[in-house]
Amino acid sequence: MKRICRIMKENTGMTMVGALVATLMCIVILLTCISVLAFFSYYNEVQYICRKMVRTIEVSGLVDEQTYTVFEQLKDATGKAKATMTVDATYFDTENTKIQLRNTFTVTVTDSYTFRIFNVSPDSALAVEIPIRIKYTGVSEKYWK
Repeated sequence: MKRICRIMKENTGMTMVGALVATLMCIVILLTCISVLAFFSYYNEVQYICRKMVRTIEVSGLVDEQTYTVFEQLKDATGKAKATMTVDATYFDTENTKIQLRNTFTVTVTDSYTFRIFNVSPDSALAVEIPIRIKYTGVSEKYWK
């Protein structure tokens, strides 16, 4: 402890500059870690939406307005307004978009995460858009006659 006090009392001032630079580097590293964790949280929420939509289609066996209503509700609940969903399937009844029992389908949810590097003001922020694309495959559990 005495050594630290003696170093801090030196008149050269170089130790203070070094301590300031080290502190700023620690702050930058900490903020970068927080931003990366925020990205993983965002990615996890988009994954949840995709899994939930696969399960919804598996149970109902069709892709209709109710399916898209559930998607919109999930987007609103998680705050993912830019997310989009596509369903790739072989339909039993193309008019009503029914998926026959044990037929597979793929749900793709796409979104993007804005990674802000320097956020001094909203107009001068240096940002990078990171695209997110989640694909899950499901199997219909509904038998259509």
